[in-house]
Amino acid sequence: MSSEDEDLDSVSEEEEAPQKAKKQRKKKGKKDPNKPKRNMSAFFLYSNANRDRVKEENPEAKFGDIAKIMSVEFKEMSASERAKWDKLAVADKERYQAAMEDYEPPSEDDSPPSKKKAAAKKKVAPAPKASPKKKPTAKGKAKK
Repeated sequence: MSSEDEDLDSVSEEEEAPQKAKKQRKKKGKKDPNKPKRNMSAFFLYSNANRDRVKEENPEAKFGDIAKIMSVEFKEMSASERAKWDKLAVADKERYQAAMEDYEPPSEDDSPPSKKKAAAKKKVAPAPKASPKKKPTAKGKAKK
């Protein structure tokens, strides 16, 4: 093979390389502010109760570092201490389930129209632009 053939082969391989397809993201649905908050796990309940203490003990620690410290503490906890947080988590789960039984999600028909949709309905299409009239030039027409 000559060097020209090698160049052609490399060019054709580059052309055949598939291009990355752009992924289209799905739009998130609107959250209902009246929906009950999810139940918290034992670790989250422990974290919320002890975050201030860990921050005071480790003032230089960043957010991620504080979470790691609390995680280590939670894992090293004795079974009796852990049972306290597990009971609180079970109680929070029962609260959530009871709230969800009473909760009725709004139907799409009942929801008031959003501001954007209402504004879009009120907008009137602008009138088409008139094309500018061309003025005759002296070169093209002679006056008699």
